Amino acid sequence: MALTELEKKQIEKLFADYCAKKIPAQYHSELRVEFEIKGNEVYLLECRSPWRGEGDWTRMKVARFKKDSKTETWLLYWADRNSKWRQYPPFPFHARIEKLLDEVEKNDNGAFWG
Repeated sequence: MALTELEKKQIEKLFADYCAKKIPAQYHSELRVEFEIKGNEVYLLECRSPWRGEGDWTRMKVARFKKDSKTETWLLYWADRNSKWRQYPPFPFHARIEKLLDEVEKNDNGAFWG
């Protein structure tokens, strides 16, 4: 089930603010943090400029937030070394996506930001 328009707008604001603050502006030509919303999921991505300025930017998975419509909670996932999504055991879900984004930022065990 897709997010409501209100939820989508709130998430866009939350993640746009987070991404803008994560990497200082002077490095945006080399490194950015971006997000994508697909259906009931939000993806957080680390993007790096092409090697030697040629080619496409690389996009690495950082975190996945998935809304469970039955429980009205958000689930948090991290990407393992093979880019497979795994549920994040220390803080697997919460009713508010902001709390899960805070957990990604804390990154106590290095699962999200290496």
